[in-house]
Amino acid sequence: MLAILFAGIAIYEWVRVKSPSPHDKRVFWWVLSILLVWNTAGNFLPWWPNPNRILLFVTGWL
Repeated sequence: MLAILFAGIAIYEWVRVKSPSPHDKRVFWWVLSILLVWNTAGNFLPWWPNPNRILLFVTGWL
């Protein structure tokens, strides 16, 4: 549910931007779709890694 809420907020903010370049639109849709899939999978799959676990794995050696 939170993923859908944040996706709606992101789309609302994207519409408010006056004239984004075509490259910015592509990047926006790629990031939005990746985050939407990640959050949806995190809600339904118990083994799916959360961002805190990934940050600990990546920066655990610091």
